[in-house]
Amino acid sequence: MNRFLILTLMSLIAMSGLYAQQFAKTGVVNLTRVSQFYKDAKTKQVEDLRIAIQKEIDILRDEIRALTDQRNEASKKGDAAKVQSLDDTISLKKDGYSEFGKRKMEELAAAGEAVKNDTTLQKLLPTEIEQAAISKGFALILNSSNPAVIWYGPDADITDDVIQRLQADLSR
Repeated sequence: MNRFLILTLMSLIAMSGLYAQQFAKTGVVNLTRVSQFYKDAKTKQVEDLRIAIQKEIDILRDEIRALTDQRNEASKKGDAAKVQSLDDTISLKKDGYSEFGKRKMEELAAAGEAVKNDTTLQKLLPTEIEQAAISKGFALILNSSNPAVIWYGPDADITDDVIQRLQADLSR
C-alpha cells in the first residue's frame, strides 16, 4: 500500500510539472518561399494566357491559309467569281486577324502589368497564415528566414499578465 501511495504521489507531481512546463506551440513560415510560389503561380497564369492566345491566333492563321489554298485552286480552275469571293473573305479575315492580335496582345500586356503591380498577396497573407496556424494548433508563427513574429494567437500574448504581476509587486 505504501508503494502504491508513493507511486501515485510521484505520478501526480510529475504530471503537474509537465503541465507547468507547457509552452505555446511555435511554427515557422518561409515568407520568401511563399512569395516566390505566389509570383510563380501568377506568372504561370500569364504564360497560360499567352499560350491560349497563341492557339487562337494559330487557328485564325490556319483558316486564312486554308482560304488562300481554296482561292489558288479556284484561280487554277479559272473560277473568277469564287476567286473574288475568297479574296473578299480573306481580306476580312486578315483584318479581323490583325485586330484580334492587337486586342489579345494588349490583354496579355495588361495581365503582365497586373502581375507586377499585384498587392493581393499582402492582403491574403495574414489571413492565410492565421488560418494555417490555427489549424495546426500554433500560438506563434515566426518567419524562418528572419525570425520576426509574423502572427500570434490571442492566448500567446501575456502582456496583461505581466502588467498584473508588476502591479501586484508594486503594491506590496
